[in-house]
Amino acid sequence: MFCGKSYRKFLHQGVRADVFKKHRVSGAGYKKNVRCPNCGSNQRTRLLHLFFELRTDVYQENVRILHISPKRTIARELRRRGSIDHVCGALFPERFQEFEAVRLDVTDIGFDDDEFDVVICNHVLEHVREDQKAMGEMYRVLRPGGFAVLQVPLALDLAETREDPNLVQKRARVHAYGQKDHLRLYGLDYFDRLENAGFRVERDNPFKNQWLPDLDRYCLDRDEDVFLGWKD
Repeated sequence: MFCGKSYRKFLHQGVRADVFKKHRVSGAGYKKNVRCPNCGSNQRTRLLHLFFELRTDVYQENVRILHISPKRTIARELRRRGSIDHVCGALFPERFQEFEAVRLDVTDIGFDDDEFDVVICNHVLEHVREDQKAMGEMYRVLRPGGFAVLQVPLALDLAETREDPNLVQKRARVHAYGQKDHLRLYGLDYFDRLENAGFRVERDNPFKNQWLPDLDRYCLDRDEDVFLGWKD
């Protein structure tokens, strides 16, 4: 899709973790037939690209985007669009020299209020200790009428997020959250956290809402929604 190549099957990818299976975690876990062997795109990057292409005017309009710790496939796609002012921010910008990244702490974003039309922060918040502070910062830098895409691994059968600041051992974090660098496992109250930061929350699923022309062509996770936070 990004690279124009097509295959009968994609490569396997992901992290094997019992907790991901136990709690039906979307957007995480070990999965077959998900990674393009040519460009490396995976389910989450293809979902975001298709959302921008089919559900927004991002690829057609002059927009300013703050992209936090991006996946390279979608960042390159955004960069090649001449109408997009793509700002890449990361805690370790040297890892993203290709995108002229600036140093950015998501809990203390060094940009003015109302500066961006779109914020992309995918699979970052589960690594951030003060996640509600980060949500508030992303809301602050969004312009009114703008939106943020805020994907996280989401346990579909947990009402409340599981987290314990005293859980510091890597093995314990793997057992509780699925990965040693995750600080929590989000439950369905994730959306309450976003609303508490000021966002109006929407969930857009390409299968339930039928906005993909071919539901199986892109090998997406049918349970993974696009998590949107709007600033009205």
